[in-house]
Amino acid sequence: MTETKRILAFDLLKGVGILLVILGHIEIPHSLKTVIYSFHMPLFFFVSGCFFKSVSIKTFLCKKWNQLLVPWLFFATVLFIFLFVLSFYETHIFLTALWQPINSVWDGLCGNENSFVLYRTIWFLICLFEVSLLYFVIDKIISLLCCCKYLLVSILSILFYVLGYLMNVYGIDMPYFLDTTLSVFVYFHLGYLFMQKQFYTKIMPVCFSLGILLCAIFFSIYFSVYVELKMNIFPLLLLPLSMIFVVSIYWLLAFFSRRKSQCGAVSKVVLWLGMNSLGLMGLHQPMIELFGIIRHKLLLSNYVWSAFEFVIVVMLSCLTAWFVKKKFPVLLGVHNR
Repeated sequence: MTETKRILAFDLLKGVGILLVILGHIEIPHSLKTVIYSFHMPLFFFVSGCFFKSVSIKTFLCKKWNQLLVPWLFFATVLFIFLFVLSFYETHIFLTALWQPINSVWDGLCGNENSFVLYRTIWFLICLFEVSLLYFVIDKIISLLCCCKYLLVSILSILFYVLGYLMNVYGIDMPYFLDTTLSVFVYFHLGYLFMQKQFYTKIMPVCFSLGILLCAIFFSIYFSVYVELKMNIFPLLLLPLSMIFVVSIYWLLAFFSRRKSQCGAVSKVVLWLGMNSLGLMGLHQPMIELFGIIRHKLLLSNYVWSAFEFVIVVMLSCLTAWFVKKKFPVLLGVHNR
């Protein structure tokens, strides 16, 4: 696989992932949501780990500030304004309306992970920053102390995963998603190994990839696997289950990316979604909230409306992300080189 095809396959994977994120926030059948939540967030931690590079601390912090924290501040500002407008529409009192988003920010700063403004859907950016920073520090320390880096970080990753699971079992909640950071650290590491060991070059037969994907879907539905990584809620078996999902989907996309001329229009759309997944992740939530209000007022509780809502939310999110990226690319972590 060439470098271009490798990047194409990962962008396609992120494109599928962000579509599932948006779909998971809409009213859909429980079984479908169960399948989506079984792997959609591990997918993004995995892909992020694929492109980890050992650099200087200054370079690392500048990069993560630009790529994660600046977009997080922008998305938080959007959600702040949205909550204010929504509150003002309901109360028609300026100070009362302003207090709600301010209170949400304060709750978030105090560690409340349910803060609408700071952590609603953009919790992932904070958690990814923490995972990246932890991985960077461990990588630097182990590289200095010994030569068995891959083995030691792998062992540490499993220990973190088990520790995160035990926190889930015993109801130990750490602020700012630190418990989730421990739980998902292993996905970041597996992504790193996936690239370093060049597993990304291995393209499996479609029948095999599709077969294990269907097995994973059946397992997650039959055993009703409940996952909410934002709250660090997951079963112990999530790691193998979610990795089967992620890797099998990657293999399928990598296979078909070689034949992009046969499904050009679809692959180009999904590719664009993957390249702009950060913007879509941060900007779709206000639209979901608006459709939720419409659904409630009109008593629309059917999956036909959900399908319509999904299409419109994706289209509006794409349009908004395209505009912001074109006019203010820095806000989405894009910098001219």
